[in-house]
Amino acid sequence: MDHDGIIYVPIPKIFHSIYEEGPFSKCIVCTRDLLEKQAEYMIEKVFRGTEVIVEYAICDACAAQLGSELSIESTQRMERFLAEKVNWTARIEQIMNVEGEDLDQWIDSCLISGRKRSELDSYQLCARCRGNKIERTILPLMIAGSVAEEINKQLSKKTRDRLDGFVGDYLGLDPEFQNLPVDTPFLLI
Repeated sequence: MDHDGIIYVPIPKIFHSIYEEGPFSKCIVCTRDLLEKQAEYMIEKVFRGTEVIVEYAICDACAAQLGSELSIESTQRMERFLAEKVNWTARIEQIMNVEGEDLDQWIDSCLISGRKRSELDSYQLCARCRGNKIERTILPLMIAGSVAEEINKQLSKKTRDRLDGFVGDYLGLDPEFQNLPVDTPFLLI
């Protein structure tokens, strides 16, 4: 379970694909096999109530490519927003004191607002994985829909346009018809 100081545990069902009825098996962009090759990748799922609105897995190479297409201004704003809103020291202490494979402590409350997932109308989950295991570090995390909206306000037009293109190209959603910005993935890359 421990590799380079990182703890890996089995991927819980909440991070499984509803379409594949199990763990995500392919990168949404390049279709790389994520399970057999022990690929490193991110999972993001957007929920409205208990319904999954958006879900995908993206390999590190494709996420890095997409990240390089986002504006420097947006990246800096997001980093500043998270630095101001998240107590990373407390998050790391929380991680150090948890034993076992349970990930509820990571995703039960919004990373930023502290609101419980059970109280929210919408929220997003994000995790980092390697093959069929989820990485237990500062991820996984849960972000309330209202916080996702705040994060989206940090993005420049260039970045918003690029993410809208990603949504249209790979998730099959016309950004104009989404319940923006709450249901839009924010791609923690």
